[in-house]
Amino acid sequence: MAEAESPTRDDQESTLRERALGPVVTNTAIGPFWLIPFTLLVSALTRNEIDHFRLQTWIGAAVVSTIMMVAGVAAFRHTSPRPAEHTTDRWVVMLLRVGLASMGFVFGMSTWVASSASIEMVMLFAVFPSTAGALAAMLTAGRRDMFLSLLIPMASASALTLVTSTDIRLRGLAVLWLFYAALLTVIHSTLNKTARTALLLQMTSEDLLAEIERDQVKLTETNAQLAISIEQLTHQATHDALTGLLNRRGMFETLESLVGETATDPVGVLFLDLDRFKAVNDTLGHRGGDHFLRIVADRIERCVAANGLAGRIGGDEFIVALPVPTRRPRSQLPISCKVCSARPSMPRGASCHRRSASESPTLRRTAATSATCWPTPTSRSTKPRPPAAAASRTSTPNWPATTASASTSSCGYGGPSTTATSSRSSSPSSTPAPE
Repeated sequence: MAEAESPTRDDQESTLRERALGPVVTNTAIGPFWLIPFTLLVSALTRNEIDHFRLQTWIGAAVVSTIMMVAGVAAFRHTSPRPAEHTTDRWVVMLLRVGLASMGFVFGMSTWVASSASIEMVMLFAVFPSTAGALAAMLTAGRRDMFLSLLIPMASASALTLVTSTDIRLRGLAVLWLFYAALLTVIHSTLNKTARTALLLQMTSEDLLAEIERDQVKLTETNAQLAISIEQLTHQATHDALTGLLNRRGMFETLESLVGETATDPVGVLFLDLDRFKAVNDTLGHRGGDHFLRIVADRIERCVAANGLAGRIGGDEFIVALPVPTRRPRSQLPISCKVCSARPSMPRGASCHRRSASESPTLRRTAATSATCWPTPTSRSTKPRPPAAAASRTSTPNWPATTASASTSSCGYGGPSTTATSSRSSSPSSTPAPE
């Protein structure tokens, strides 16, 4: 378990170090802009009390440190922006460390510069490295290596100058300075933990936001797929899988809305079924019967597509609803002729034909139709609606009673005239579905 978690900890530690480096570089980037002015100002104020050679050496070291710091910061920023998983090049990190070490050495030289003057001047110059160390502990929080790169040269140079002094007070000051450097290390360790905790919380928040975004994308995709599935299921629930027309449920719901209590426009309903459809199944097989039903459905849909709705409510039973017909139900009879006479995509010779007992057993197709219209002229009075017609042999909704029945009418195409019979009530027939 420990071996499995070790790479994760290493990756997390590397990421924390990389993220902490950016703020450290940003904080220490201001050093080069005040290091040279600081040394020049102090040298100008103390030139009468301190050796000029030491002051010039101090200023030269400040110039070199400034150049190295500027080079390190420029190299770091040149590699940015970079991918989150990319680590800073080692030579860039080393250049930054060298720049901080040179800055620490400049501050550590301050006691050497003042060693040729009075003890009071040395003690005054000893304040410079102690102040710089306190600032460095705060500015380098998150990267202990950067803090130590500045503190070690500074503490070493300053303490070495004080220890080699002949004055016992300066030697005591050297011991005090070393104790102060150790205290700065402890303070920086505490600040380092705080900075790393803040960075860890930031990383956790970013990971959570990224995970939420991924989950949101997945949820959006799932909702889109669910909407498509619902649409498909809704279509399958209200449409016939074989012909693509409205099925019994979809057609009855449509008719209920058309003849509801608030309906005022006339509605014509045309019932159709195929005579002797069992002979088609027996002769051509169920596959042929299915193809025949698709042809009939296509013919009906093409005939009424612009004027009404068509549906298949049983095995060989179809229904047509005409939302805006005339008020005379018999005026809808030409629709049945149009259905029968439409040119189908089927073998030549098929027709809407009335078969007699003397005809040959050659397959002929006939369609029986009945028509109705609601509301009728009399049903628009203030009297309540007439009760529903007698229940048909199939389960149908409680539609208003029919007011007219279609009589036979001649229809045909490309050959001798054929007839469509009409002797049915307003309810669809109960011809059983093909096996």
